[in-house]
Amino acid sequence: MGICKSEAVVTRSIRLGETSKIVWLYTKDFGRVKAVAKGARSPKNRFGSSLELFTHCSVVFYCKERRDLQLLSQSDTLRHFSILETDVARFAFASACFELLDTMVVGEDSNPPLFQLLLDTLGSFEECPKQGLRSVFWAFELKAAELLGYKPELFRCCRCDKEGELKRFAPLKGGLVCRACGLREPDSFEISPAARELLRTLQSRDISEAGSQAPVPRLEGEVDRVLEVFLQFHVDRLPGLKSLRLLKSLR
Repeated sequence: MGICKSEAVVTRSIRLGETSKIVWLYTKDFGRVKAVAKGARSPKNRFGSSLELFTHCSVVFYCKERRDLQLLSQSDTLRHFSILETDVARFAFASACFELLDTMVVGEDSNPPLFQLLLDTLGSFEECPKQGLRSVFWAFELKAAELLGYKPELFRCCRCDKEGELKRFAPLKGGLVCRACGLREPDSFEISPAARELLRTLQSRDISEAGSQAPVPRLEGEVDRVLEVFLQFHVDRLPGLKSLRLLKSLR
């Protein structure tokens, strides 16, 4: 493939030897990229602080097909979401998005709308009040699922297409079902009207508005369950994500 240029978000990094590091990037044009940045930890490195976690950067790397580790040659900071580093809750939610994205995305296909969603989500995490962080995360889950091809149906019955009496959620069918159809779906469970309406709002509105939808405490466990069970049918490693377990401890 040769020399590649793209925008990227740094989602993870580890040390390599005395002066280098390996970075995980989610790029606008090439999907997930894992690259070595030689000399990135030396006093006068050419990358500066552009390879820090939560950094939106412009990168140039040498790519060879069928090679897992690419060679990063240039990186320049476009925006650093610094607030996410200093606030425990914001750090946890943003890290959960990174881990979830890494698990949901298969292969290295580009998905510019998903890349933009990630940027918008990080910006929302910085700007929204703390009580809205979980709603931003839920909105990211819903919108990422949609962009990856498995949007949950929240406005009509997944079995009979009826729009009314959607009182149960059937993860195997992919969304809400009416009470009659729910009785024929052994995996379905009751969902409260408040949780249903919150999910609809988060799915239909822009991610920048999600932080204003602060859920009442009684809804947190219910909405968490709906999205976690739904995503388990599409993401094999979801139950093992460390970040999701951490988020539950922040309630």
